[in-house]
Amino acid sequence: MGLIAADIFSHDGRRECLEPKGSPVRPLAPKEPSSARRIQQRRNRLDCRPHTEGFTLIEMMIVIAISAIVLATLVPNFAPAIERAKLNAASRDVVSALRHCRGYAMIKGEDALFEINTINHTYRISGRNKLYHIPESIQLGLFTTTTETLDEGTGRIRFFPDGSATGGRVTLIGQNQTLVIDINWLTGEIKLGDKDAVDQ
Repeated sequence: MGLIAADIFSHDGRRECLEPKGSPVRPLAPKEPSSARRIQQRRNRLDCRPHTEGFTLIEMMIVIAISAIVLATLVPNFAPAIERAKLNAASRDVVSALRHCRGYAMIKGEDALFEINTINHTYRISGRNKLYHIPESIQLGLFTTTTETLDEGTGRIRFFPDGSATGGRVTLIGQNQTLVIDINWLTGEIKLGDKDAVDQ
């Protein structure tokens, strides 16, 4: 006996097809999207991506110009600070060298010398075979005894084994600031300070 499919009408007038009992139910295969639809879907996905736009040449030139103006304003303000930093660093180095000489004299039991050339901005110390340099932007001065004055611009501070010294003063002048290093002749004590504060 053959299977017969019948068309019936539902109560709202729509036509329905009834398959005979016993026939397998075949699910409808999804329709393949057309090429035009696939292209449109790809465009929609691309449109959803975040847009990353670069800087234009005019915008980059404006940024460079602003940066140049800011640097031109800041550099003159930093220059005095840089010079003061050089002055402080150089003065600390000289103090360290003087203290090394005093300690060297007391440990070795012999005289130790701190020799400075205010023209060439260099100095030497006993126990170290090295020539130390001071920035040329710093003006140097030395006050010492006549016996320790070698020539114009060159002089020495001598330390003795008991810790005393010939005494003197090393002056360093930088950006609107003058630092002095005093060496006490009796005790050999070394003090660093601002000239105005020390002379008061």
